Amino acid sequence: MGANISASSSIDAFIREFDLVTIGHEAEINEPIRCRMFGPWKDNSHDGTSAASIRFRPITVLDGSTVKGFLCPGVSVGANASVLRLSMVEEGSQIPNNITVKGNPAFIDNTAEIRSRGSEERGGFFHQTWWKFGLMKLLWLCVELYIFFAIFLAIEVTILADRLPKWRYE
Repeated sequence: MGANISASSSIDAFIREFDLVTIGHEAEINEPIRCRMFGPWKDNSHDGTSAASIRFRPITVLDGSTVKGFLCPGVSVGANASVLRLSMVEEGSQIPNNITVKGNPAFIDNTAEIRSRGSEERGGFFHQTWWKFGLMKLLWLCVELYIFFAIFLAIEVTILADRLPKWRYE
């Protein structure tokens, strides 16, 4: 027993039942992994008591996969597959290789391949133009400071001019 986690994987989450988890090479995990699910209360008719049921099932994340959503027990994520943020993969689901899923419950995202292909052709939108946005933010900050100073000066000249002491020598 014990976890089967590759040393090259990136895990930024808590793994509760680590002995039921298998994580492949270069996999990225950003959400907690829980391999247990509580079921409904069951009545034991022979002794008159009731108790909650609990199920444990293994979770497998193969090589190069990215998990940013919630995985229910028994899920298998294929190689180079992605589970997008705020997605929930239902219990016992199997995500094929090179597939992106999103939503609650998770479904295959057909537009993910088109987006990734387009960004590779351009070299990535944010990779080329991030400095332009930073410069625009800096310029806008200067404009805001200039407007604030102009408003403050106008208030001082119009309203407070007669109340301030004369500072010039006569």
